[in-house]
Amino acid sequence: MRATCETCGQLQPPDWQPGDLCGQCGGVVRREKRCHWCVKLTPDGKFCRHCGAGQVPGEQFGAARWLKHLGIDQFALPDRLAAMDPEQAAHFTRLYQQHAMVAERHVQDVAYAEGFARQRGWARACEETLLPLLPLPEADLKALTLPPHRGTTDLELLLEIRQQSPLVVARLLGALARIRLWQAGALSYAALGLGADVELALPHLQDPDPAVRLEVALTLSHWRFGINGAAFGKNAIEVVLREAAAGPLALEAGTNLALLAAAWQGKPQAVRPEALASEDPEIAFAAALAHYAPEPLLGALRVPRRQFAAALVLTRAGVEVGLAALLPAFTDDERDSTLRALANQGRPRPDLRAYFKAALAGPQAVPPHTRDALRGLLALDLQPGDAARLLREHPDRHFGAQLLKNPALTPPDLADLCRAYVELNLFTNNNLPGGLFPALPPGFVAEHWRTAPADSLQGLSGLARQRLETGPPAEVQALHTFLRGVLWDEAAPLAARRQANQLLISWYEGYHQSPTLALGFTEAAAGWYFGSWAAYVAYFVHGAQHLGVLIGLETEDKFLRPLQGAAEAPPAETAAFVQALAALPPPLVAQFRAALVGLARHYTRWGMVNRWAVQVLAQLQAHAPWRAAVRADLASLADAPDDQAAYLASQALAQ
Repeated sequence: MRATCETCGQLQPPDWQPGDLCGQCGGVVRREKRCHWCVKLTPDGKFCRHCGAGQVPGEQFGAARWLKHLGIDQFALPDRLAAMDPEQAAHFTRLYQQHAMVAERHVQDVAYAEGFARQRGWARACEETLLPLLPLPEADLKALTLPPHRGTTDLELLLEIRQQSPLVVARLLGALARIRLWQAGALSYAALGLGADVELALPHLQDPDPAVRLEVALTLSHWRFGINGAAFGKNAIEVVLREAAAGPLALEAGTNLALLAAAWQGKPQAVRPEALASEDPEIAFAAALAHYAPEPLLGALRVPRRQFAAALVLTRAGVEVGLAALLPAFTDDERDSTLRALANQGRPRPDLRAYFKAALAGPQAVPPHTRDALRGLLALDLQPGDAARLLREHPDRHFGAQLLKNPALTPPDLADLCRAYVELNLFTNNNLPGGLFPALPPGFVAEHWRTAPADSLQGLSGLARQRLETGPPAEVQALHTFLRGVLWDEAAPLAARRQANQLLISWYEGYHQSPTLALGFTEAAAGWYFGSWAAYVAYFVHGAQHLGVLIGLETEDKFLRPLQGAAEAPPAETAAFVQALAALPPPLVAQFRAALVGLARHYTRWGMVNRWAVQVLAQLQAHAPWRAAVRADLASLADAPDDQAAYLASQALAQ
């Protein structure tokens, strides 16, 4: 049966509870008092409408509760209290008040924190829970007794409640209230130290009480969180907000849900028209953020605590809003979010270039993630000299690849950028976009080969091989000459010499040509690799005379391998070989013969080389002008340390 207001006579709604004021006139609906026995509110009368206990005067409630505690019978208690000496009754009242004051402190704390919440009822529930327990056992009384409040501000008082209250609901509401104060104020999240408040609140997204779940979800999805997608408990929050779709807070829940979707999907969401037009400014602003509504957001730029959220969403929407003036006032996290939004758009912002450069060069420390965003934005708007400097400041291969792919990169800046790549040990195929080497000046390899760090040297080797295999003849010969110079330069770093030697050995194998053309004692091969037959013969002579250098690099066998081809060539190729030698200057031919004799007599690391040298020397008898000198060379090998070489020399003399 619905209650009727004793003041205005209006029926109360079905959810009216004892103690509520009239929904029409705001007056007291009916005179009620608490039953001393069951502590429920009951209409003022002779007995309780709940438990049937006879009622006592209100001023004797405490004494009655104490008598109940002492075991007095429910129906005898009113008479016993009426016959009691007034001083004794006052004594019992004082005893009870000690307990009542402890309970009242907790009810007041909950009510105070509840005042910042979107829902009500926890203070009343707290009172209804504690009153039946009074008076308390001594241990419980001690556990529930709190020191007086020391704080003077809302934040301080709520922090005391969150830290000191033994009641879970009080601690939770205190934490949520502190978060709400931040949401409504201008102080930063970090300055208020709200991490502990959020940590306390998060588990209650799974609370069995739907009102608690909703209060936590609404708080943690407020636009101050929602603008960044409510990173705290997002999935659980969305579940709770959907559950609230049919409740009294459906408009706020739906708006917050749309804002989360906008943040995570990066695009505007549909919102209810009444949300955009809401008289609650927080709901209206959240709706504007979710819907990317430009007019209210542009207006919000004039409100300090809304500036960041409005600027961020307008930036995501591609609306330029004078960020150069706004960014310095943002917190580090706010600046980073805004800069990331700019970077995600992937378009140059020349209007902010001065701010980006000043922020990177400023005296204040910029967090690493913000510096990354700033450099990325400058990379979208490269100016002469920027690329190499930016990479040196941020030696990251992914960032370097972003710079290399910038179409605005001029050839000089490209070369400077790749110089920075080499210096930073990043010049490798894996670190270059698509694994491809960019178009660099012909002298780039020679410029850096001797000083490049290990990984970059590998990359330079790859670039050099590409140039050797595909470059114009003049560039190929210049690079070939440079690499040979490094190989023989014993003052050069050993790693650079070895890399040059390995590259040349691989290149000389000729697999890059079709058909394969390996380096050997033919005019075609010598001309391809050395530009002329004479140049290769002279190079071979030099190598044979300085074989110790190659032995130090442990690759002299590769250098000497072409002798095998000449020694084992068929007659026609041998004749062509001798004819080609005959066309060379006599001093060079004499040096070549001396090199063969030296190898046959003195080389001891691989016996086959001695024999190849003798076999090639023997072939030179076919040229009449040399016959006598060659036979003298062969005769000098009669006592060669290698018996097989001596034998082959004697066999050649017998021809």
